[in-house]
Amino acid sequence: MKNKITMKEVFVNDFYSDDWSEAVVKALDSVGRRDAILRFPGGGCEFRPHPELTCYAAISNHNSNREHPFAIILDGCENIELAGEPDTEFIMNERFLIPIRVSNCRNVVLRNISIDFSMDIYIQAKVVRSENDLFELELETPCEVTLKNGILHFNGEAFFGAAEVEPETLGLRHGTALNFREDYPAKIPVEILAENRIRFSGQLRQMPPAGIRMTLRCGKRTTPAIFIEKSEQVRLAGITVYQAAGMGVIAQASKDICIDGFCVKIAPGSNRCYSISADALHFVNCYGNLRIENCLLENEYDDAVNIHGIYSIAEKAVSPSEWLVRRPHPAQAGVPLGVSGNRFRAVDPKTLATFCEFRAERIEEVDDRYIRLTSDSIPMALPEGAALENLDWRFSEVVIQTISCVMAIRAEFSFPQANTC
Repeated sequence: MKNKITMKEVFVNDFYSDDWSEAVVKALDSVGRRDAILRFPGGGCEFRPHPELTCYAAISNHNSNREHPFAIILDGCENIELAGEPDTEFIMNERFLIPIRVSNCRNVVLRNISIDFSMDIYIQAKVVRSENDLFELELETPCEVTLKNGILHFNGEAFFGAAEVEPETLGLRHGTALNFREDYPAKIPVEILAENRIRFSGQLRQMPPAGIRMTLRCGKRTTPAIFIEKSEQVRLAGITVYQAAGMGVIAQASKDICIDGFCVKIAPGSNRCYSISADALHFVNCYGNLRIENCLLENEYDDAVNIHGIYSIAEKAVSPSEWLVRRPHPAQAGVPLGVSGNRFRAVDPKTLATFCEFRAERIEEVDDRYIRLTSDSIPMALPEGAALENLDWRFSEVVIQTISCVMAIRAEFSFPQANTC
């Protein structure tokens, strides 16, 4: 019979001295990063960038293969739980500060924690004038407004699109789509009329009427709330995310994940018309089992749930047993494609017809775009340019139940893998 693990209980505030990130590091070190519950007090815990918690990370589907500041890093932990009280809130005091990273861990639980940022990620405005060929906005969110080469910038970040807001639901206004897109700024010039007043001219495909509110989107997708990689048996329970300049949860190259009672919503008492700026839950090249249950996902600016793998490209045969393999999409630069021993299928990138299957005996990283894949079982018929899919890095079972997606900007479930249910 397997011995039951005795979990030590540690109070993070006992290690606190003006820096919550440092307190978490000390609490983890006190238990050897294993077999412990780290308890946080109720109320707000404010985090700021810590120089020792800045490190490289390649985060799939983000503009993020670079150095990132993290508030909390769980690295190499086993049987660790971060537990808050019902009102525990992690507040980030820097827009690019990623709240939680779980890396190379086994059996990690995050429980009873909400996450928010002290600043507004997007800018909100009200349409105060609307005519056939122009409309004017009055900004509700205090910010610095500038023009650079004809492109509007808020707090130094480029504006790229807007959403008309339904007043009752605060979701995308019925019958509209995200506005501007390819028409701006060439066909839709912009002027700054005053510190908080902006005029757009030209013919939009949909002209917002006077009196409605708009969410103005700016900045890149850089900062998920929770980043999970190369870990197994990860459970999120009773987690709420109010805001992030990225996804709520992004997990990659990880096994056996359970999401229970996860909530994405507008922060109570705020004046926002949005929650997070991308997908609520996103899983890439993950495997084992996935359970998503008892979740509320609303007002996020992309998918509610997205599950997918990564097709790489067999770029060049270095020898009969060695191939140079390329990551084709910049948003997946540096993201793991597999480990030695994984099975791969090669398919025609246009028709998805199968060329062959083989096992990778060795996988080595070359840089953030390329890997070197070695296998004596690669058939001679494998053509250059074939798309490779990892047959082992995909969920064997997916269960989604009791989930509510209320007025997401684009709520969809995506399952481009074979073995999901």
